[in-house]
Amino acid sequence: MLSYCEIREHLGLSKPRVCQLAKLGMPVHSLASAERWRQTNTVSRAPTNGKPKRIAPKKTRLHRQRKHANLQFTGDSLLDALNASIYVREAAFNLVQEAMNAGDIPAISPLISIHTHSLMLYFKAESAYRAELERRGVLVNKHEITEHCRKMLDAVLKRLKRLPHESGPQCNPGEPLMAFTILQRAVEDVIAVGRSALQGL
Repeated sequence: MLSYCEIREHLGLSKPRVCQLAKLGMPVHSLASAERWRQTNTVSRAPTNGKPKRIAPKKTRLHRQRKHANLQFTGDSLLDALNASIYVREAAFNLVQEAMNAGDIPAISPLISIHTHSLMLYFKAESAYRAELERRGVLVNKHEITEHCRKMLDAVLKRLKRLPHESGPQCNPGEPLMAFTILQRAVEDVIAVGRSALQGL
């Protein structure tokens, strides 16, 4: 087995870094094996002992070509900013996932910070966009919608409840009481169905 000092000198790393990589599975019986493992399992770092060392770029998921849907610009600056923030948020999340899947421990923490920052930017963009839609009158306040619906339903119910009295005699002049009874039941059934639908919401 090689000493950590030999590996440190060969790879241009600090001793704590060598210990960390060994715990992650880096071979310590051969300099060549240690170097090959580091090239394929860790992100390259600058040498800590002042000795520059060329290391082939690591080929992991973090370096593969990614396919993302192109951003479509609408001309609405706030909407475009919101779409861009969503795009960045999703890309940052994908990077975090790839680093975790690859076991790239040194990269995970900074990528999580980037993702957190992208989330904050997204929340700000969404808040600004919603505020602008409300200002334009595109979004209607929930309480306003509820009040409009209540007024409309009250008017419909009042008219519906008068229907048996007003239309019963016209439907069956010979037996207006029978017509009234039939219409009254029909109205009550309609109201019952409406109440049932509201309770299911």
